Amino acid sequence: MELERRGLPTIITHHDPPLLLVNHMVEEPLEREPTVPRSATRPRVSSTSSASSCSSDSSSDGSFTSSSTASLSSCNSTSASAGSDSEDDEVDDDDPDTRDKDEACDDTSCSSSTAWVWVPGAKGRPRIPDVGLGKDLRDASVCEVIRLNSSGKNSGHSNFDFAFLVQSNDEYSQLLKGLVDVHKKMKELTPQHIRQHFDIALKQVELLQQFQIELNEAVRATQGNLDALAEVFQNDQFSSYKTYILMMPRVQKKLNHYSTYFQEHFPNFKKNLMTPSLRVNFYSLVLKSLKSRGTESERESLQQAIDYLNHVNLKANTEMTVASVMECPVDLRLSGDLLLVDEFHYIAGPLAKKKYTLVLFEHILLFTLSNITCFRLVAYCRPGQVDALESGGENEMCLYIKPTYKQQFIRHVFKPRNASARRQWEEKLHEFVPSYKSNTRRGQSVAQRTTDLLPLSLTSEYPQLQAALALSPKTTQSDSTRLSETLNEESLQSLVACEESYTRQLSQIIQENCGLLRPVLSILTQILTLHSKHILPKLKKACQQGLAKVLLCFEDIMNDLGIYSEYLAVSVQVNPIPDSSEDPDPALAPIQHFVFYLSWFSELGREAEAIVDGFHAVVANARARILSDAIVNSRVDFFRSGKVLRCDMLRVATPHKSIRGGVYKALLFKKLIILARVRAPFYEYVCDIRLDEVNLGPLKGSYPTDFRLEVRRGGGRGPQVFEFRARSKEARDAWLAHLKKEFQGQAEAIKRQSSFCHF
Repeated sequence: MELERRGLPTIITHHDPPLLLVNHMVEEPLEREPTVPRSATRPRVSSTSSASSCSSDSSSDGSFTSSSTASLSSCNSTSASAGSDSEDDEVDDDDPDTRDKDEACDDTSCSSSTAWVWVPGAKGRPRIPDVGLGKDLRDASVCEVIRLNSSGKNSGHSNFDFAFLVQSNDEYSQLLKGLVDVHKKMKELTPQHIRQHFDIALKQVELLQQFQIELNEAVRATQGNLDALAEVFQNDQFSSYKTYILMMPRVQKKLNHYSTYFQEHFPNFKKNLMTPSLRVNFYSLVLKSLKSRGTESERESLQQAIDYLNHVNLKANTEMTVASVMECPVDLRLSGDLLLVDEFHYIAGPLAKKKYTLVLFEHILLFTLSNITCFRLVAYCRPGQVDALESGGENEMCLYIKPTYKQQFIRHVFKPRNASARRQWEEKLHEFVPSYKSNTRRGQSVAQRTTDLLPLSLTSEYPQLQAALALSPKTTQSDSTRLSETLNEESLQSLVACEESYTRQLSQIIQENCGLLRPVLSILTQILTLHSKHILPKLKKACQQGLAKVLLCFEDIMNDLGIYSEYLAVSVQVNPIPDSSEDPDPALAPIQHFVFYLSWFSELGREAEAIVDGFHAVVANARARILSDAIVNSRVDFFRSGKVLRCDMLRVATPHKSIRGGVYKALLFKKLIILARVRAPFYEYVCDIRLDEVNLGPLKGSYPTDFRLEVRRGGGRGPQVFEFRARSKEARDAWLAHLKKEFQGQAEAIKRQSSFCHF
């Protein structure tokens, strides 16, 4: 493998959560650093750089002189380089001594969280990058710094203390000042055609220097108080580091292009210019070290600061990776944060058997081929398309994926670099698979309406539930205080009385049977047991102690109330829409009680916001279950799709071979459209159209109810056209209004994510 020389980010991962993937490296190796065999898929970073090499490079182009000791700042200056200015350094790939040196470190802190480096291209001679630009500091270079601070003892992160932080800040300030001084010299000495490529980055260094002066003063003012220190490191000005990191791929490319000039006139400029990209990671590491010494409240505050700093790097990493994926029809800026990137050997499946790079975002999984400059998309899948994930023999990982236009599953077998990487990917992919699948028990979905279609919406079946869902806790703090005073002991006791009445009603329904089907009776029995033996005793005790205890009580039992998701999903399928007869449907009793609690807590305001969110999650899970049961062979994660906004019969025409022209049931969700055939009592899935892949096409039809969508295909191919014809102009206008609103929301989301100052 060779380091990328044209600005492509290098992906760095490790096994110490939370996972940081700040993804580009500088192209300058450690001095006398051994390389690793080319056979290693992801070479482990060596951790044998010496203290003398760190200290020898601690000065910056004659502008300032650092301490002669091996400080963290000086080590960062050295390790902020991960390529080579010389093309003559080459080591035999199969040198056993090199391999031994690379794997010699058995330091606990090194072996447990040493970074693995993946270099795009996998061509040419391999190189070992050092800490490099944006690399998380829980790796080899940090292991070296720990050794220097602990006199060779295996002490983990325990030697990072407040005094060390203050000293490092001072040295880092000097490094920034040196870069500013170099910029002034460049204005006098460097030709404009060279200097112009670095002016913006060096202007950003000036902003970092100003912020660092403020940060140094704020850190000193805390005097080591951990709560105050945590607050200092949640400063919005850290977003300037994100801006700086995003500049580095282009700057790195120009540094390599003009390497001869800088080696002659400013020999340390390259590594010092890359050093600020490591600073956020360094602060995250120091706070993690200090966290182990604090009280419980201090650890919580420090963890918030660590999460904030990690978020800065994660956003920068995500944006750089998005920019590196070529020929992708999906706008990846709408696909969430980057979770994992890794290289796999492809063992079995329809793809060519070679190395692929899997890139996992929150809402999409990419199969790509990497070259020196980019990731080229081969295939991708959404959460709903991953049907199963299995662990195979000999460290294999099997993915069963349902393509959009095919009925059969496709089996992909990958081999990761080791068992640890496989476990890490399996953990993330299990979160990627729709959450309702593991809870789905189709045996209970007994469709009583053999001549009718299964419902697609809860709120159309239970209007009272729709009214309760429309409520939201919006009261102010003063309103909450007033409500707390209004809810006296008598009001809370009436809540207990309602719960007792509900348990008696359930008991009577179960005893009388009331003609209910077995699946409904089975779940009713579970609900009765839950309320009579768990909720009612806890509620009685909580009501005696006040509203605060009642809220805590429901927060504790919220997971148990997930049984209502199952009841909502099953009851709505086996019972007709309730009529207006005087005799109430006994199956509605749990629905009415659920609506009562949802309305009661919604009126409490912000105090009960977490509980109301839990009730909404129960409904969302039931909605996903209903849609997954009604739409056969779907490729959609209905838990993430939201509710059905419109459901119309549309005439569809498209040149795609797998979709015949004709009339389809079209379901409009917030972010996608599903086309289905009616096969009573089910809907047979045909395809889905994701709105992050769609453009509105020109209206070429002669009918006033026509509209046109163009679905991007990627790979240089033209869009796939879908022409729709609604049954009325009002229906077409409603579809177009939602589509335009969603496209506008996508543009605003992209604008927010692309902002350097807010994330």
